[in-house]
Amino acid sequence: MLGRVILITVMMAGLFPAAEMGMQETVPRFEPGECPEPLAGLDGVECGQLIVPENRDGPESRSISLTVAIFRARSENPAPDPVIYLEGGPGGSAIDYGRWAAISPIREQRDLILYEQRGNRYADPWLDCPEISEAFIDNMERGLSPAEEAPTELAAAEACRDRFLAEGVDLSGYTSAESAADVADLGRVLGYEEWNLYGVSYGTRLGLTVLRDHPEGVRSVILDSVYPPEASSWAMLTANAAWLFDRVFDDCAADTECTATYPELEAHFYAVLDRANAEPITIEGIEQPRTFRLTGPDIVGGLAQGMYDPDFTAITPLLIEELYRGSDTVLVPLVDMLADRLGDISMGAYLSIECYERYPFEPPEVIAAAAADYPPQLHDPLFTRVEWCEAWETEPVDPVEHEPVSSDVPVLLLSGAVDPITPPRDAAQAAEMLSSGYWYEFPGEGHAVSFGGCPQQMMLAFLDDPGAAPDSGCLSEMDTVEFVSDIYTTTAFYRLNVDLLSRRPLGWFGLLGFCLLFFLAEILMRLVGLVFRRGRNDPRGAQAAHIVSGSMAAVNLGFLTGLILAIRQATASNWLILALGIPAKWAWVLYLPVLSGAAGIGMAYFVYRAIREGYWNRVWRIHYILATAAALAFTLFCVYWGLVRLL
Repeated sequence: MLGRVILITVMMAGLFPAAEMGMQETVPRFEPGECPEPLAGLDGVECGQLIVPENRDGPESRSISLTVAIFRARSENPAPDPVIYLEGGPGGSAIDYGRWAAISPIREQRDLILYEQRGNRYADPWLDCPEISEAFIDNMERGLSPAEEAPTELAAAEACRDRFLAEGVDLSGYTSAESAADVADLGRVLGYEEWNLYGVSYGTRLGLTVLRDHPEGVRSVILDSVYPPEASSWAMLTANAAWLFDRVFDDCAADTECTATYPELEAHFYAVLDRANAEPITIEGIEQPRTFRLTGPDIVGGLAQGMYDPDFTAITPLLIEELYRGSDTVLVPLVDMLADRLGDISMGAYLSIECYERYPFEPPEVIAAAAADYPPQLHDPLFTRVEWCEAWETEPVDPVEHEPVSSDVPVLLLSGAVDPITPPRDAAQAAEMLSSGYWYEFPGEGHAVSFGGCPQQMMLAFLDDPGAAPDSGCLSEMDTVEFVSDIYTTTAFYRLNVDLLSRRPLGWFGLLGFCLLFFLAEILMRLVGLVFRRGRNDPRGAQAAHIVSGSMAAVNLGFLTGLILAIRQATASNWLILALGIPAKWAWVLYLPVLSGAAGIGMAYFVYRAIREGYWNRVWRIHYILATAAALAFTLFCVYWGLVRLL
């Protein structure tokens, strides 16, 4: 009943024409409904389902539903043209970006619409392929070469395909062309006359497909990390990897501190890959408690994937050098991240799109030929497995899916200078066919650059006036990647963070709170004793206990203060430092828990003497028993999380 009331109210308000609604069987249509869990509690959001045909070329096609979230503009007089966000992947969930959309500055003047592309997590059907994710993880645990991994992954893809077909899924309906028609339908059924498109990564290819097939109603387009239809993305994987790592090596060589710290970075990088190919590197995950055995391609792919984020690019030389020295635990956070993200992509949607639009133009022999001119250690660098397409059933490809898109609609193209997957040359290529296109490259940036800073400023200016090039003055204020070098490496801080987020060690932190309160009280008591000259007539053992207890409290509070300052410095420059350790100049604080343990042992001796020799009253004996317990418990806390340095 409530749903009908909302529906009638929306129609009366003119959100979308009643003629578009028609009968409940009419498609496309929009059905208001509840928001999915990721959007729970967010203000200003209205949700529903876009109902569209699964395959517009099939007269008997069933309908599918795509979750839509409309974040209303905050302005009392909003612009009439919303921004429709197109997520990447393909196979990534737009709905998972609800927390970003809720605070996005786009909403100051415009509605911001997230819609779940067909086949993705909050669409029905959801083309998830856990079979492939499990096969990938199993292969990483076994430490196999790409050739050895292929049969298992191919079998997993076949199993996933067979399951979809048994469920009645028409895989030929999951293409960029069908998704582009969904976008056009979405704008119309919501009653907008014009709309702006905002695509990131694969979302840029979808945006260009909308321009090609359904330009009517499109006011402007923002393309961040451009992936145009004409790009030979699979064939260029090895070339992109070579370009990416050469860029890191060259930028490091141009940086005085980096080249002094890592004078043989390139040679050490290839030595690490050769070592991993000869004997896979064994890593014990922390967030993902599994044993992984990584080969050279795993390391190349993991590093390249990490370099989507420029903060990760900044620590890449450090990672390479630590691996060269045999400190393999630096890979633990990376392996956890990669294993955790495997479920983020709906692999059924990914394969349906990529196998239809990429595989016919870039079969294995084309990819192999394109890779021949590059170091063999870089072959098969990322997660794309061309062999999977052999298991996927797709319709014959239309050649237009590999042709550049031309348009006179205003388009803003944004590229990160160190983007590992959609390098700037792809955007430059696409811009040549866009008569009202404006392309910019941002120094030091990686993949998906428009979520803050200078790129976001330019994007907002473009939305206000798409007919003019946005002011690019902020580009001159951007720096290249600032490499990290002087770090004391330890997984302690990463492990501590994982446990904090999981809320597993709440008992430990209750104990830590008790210790801190006791240390503060002890410091105050010692200060009071100094002021009022108390304890001067105590036995020597008691006086020594006062000194040891006060020193222990000061050392532990000093340790925590130093730790906080170290963390603050690390996060101020590059938050990923804490995944590896702390700035080397603060490593001395990790010696202090050893002193706390020694003080605890000393206090145990003085408590024993006090009981044996009869000095101190009961209250003081209890006090120093607690002091001993606090010192030893605090040391145990530090040892448990590895916050101790012995050498």
